Amino acid sequence: MQNLRIILGNVEEVLVMPRPRIMGTLATVAVGLIALYIYFIASSVAYVAATKELAKEVRGANEKLALLESEYLNKKNNISEALAHELGFSEISAVHYVALEKALTLGTNHDQ
Repeated sequence: MQNLRIILGNVEEVLVMPRPRIMGTLATVAVGLIALYIYFIASSVAYVAATKELAKEVRGANEKLALLESEYLNKKNNISEALAHELGFSEISAVHYVALEKALTLGTNHDQ
């Protein structure tokens, strides 16, 4: 055992620090640090797995989007005046425009 002497004024006090207590504390800290290390490694592996899964989902969504865009462009390029008349649309005979006398603004009323 290791003794530590503390002198307070006229009183001398001997403090005895048992080694097994210190070793137990160090062992507990070491086990705690190892547990934290294992936790962080496991969470890193889970993060990598989730990232790979999300990347796969994004690729699938991009493929679906590309198909929808190509369908849209095909349909857009196939529209003609003849097809529009065939579907029941007709040309506008007179065009009417709307003029605003003052500009519209979006804001909040701070007077209230």
